[in-house]
Amino acid sequence: MWAKLSLLGMHVEGKVLVGVKFLWHWPFLGCLRGCFVGPPYFQMTVKLILTYGIDATELPGIAGWLICRI
Repeated sequence: MWAKLSLLGMHVEGKVLVGVKFLWHWPFLGCLRGCFVGPPYFQMTVKLILTYGIDATELPGIAGWLICRI
């Protein structure tokens, strides 16, 4: 099934581990790494373009499918 979707908002929340490697000369920053410590909380708003603004994540079974595909 194909459908045109519009991604309006995305919210990701979780604990992040940040690693920094410094240099002795300019630009003083050699490497910057980041990763989530645990599984993040993920929320998004996806609307179907042809149905005048119905939130697709409110349809049964769609929210879990969308999160697994991203």
